[in-house]
Amino acid sequence: MTATATAANGISLPHPVIVLGRDDNGKAHASFFPATDAQPASRAASLMGMLALPADNDAVRSLLPKLPKGKLFDSGKAFVPFVKQDLYKQIAAHLPEADRAKAEEVRAPLPMFRNRDIPRRRAMCRIAGIRSSSAAWFS
Repeated sequence: MTATATAANGISLPHPVIVLGRDDNGKAHASFFPATDAQPASRAASLMGMLALPADNDAVRSLLPKLPKGKLFDSGKAFVPFVKQDLYKQIAAHLPEADRAKAEEVRAPLPMFRNRDIPRRRAMCRIAGIRSSSAAWFS
């Protein structure tokens, strides 16, 4: 789904984008990004396991004032603040049918680095004869 509209003369105009999704605790997040940030916001949404909804009709555009503005980072990710459940459900109702179920899924937590893995990684590097920058941190 693209975040552009085609004008009568064939010029493609971008729309604002709403990024939404749930975190690993099931809490609702949503924010809007202006039309100038539509493509980077859509990429950030996919990178973070969220959804991007273009504000291409009046019903979706009427929800924009209720949402906080998101922030894009150099890493390609975005800050998407918490929103109330009822607002999240109003936005999710405008998603395509295939994406509505995904909007309700709780995102799986990212694997965290565990301190107990340090001795095992150090030993594996010694056995393999590897002296990498990450092995240097653990020596």
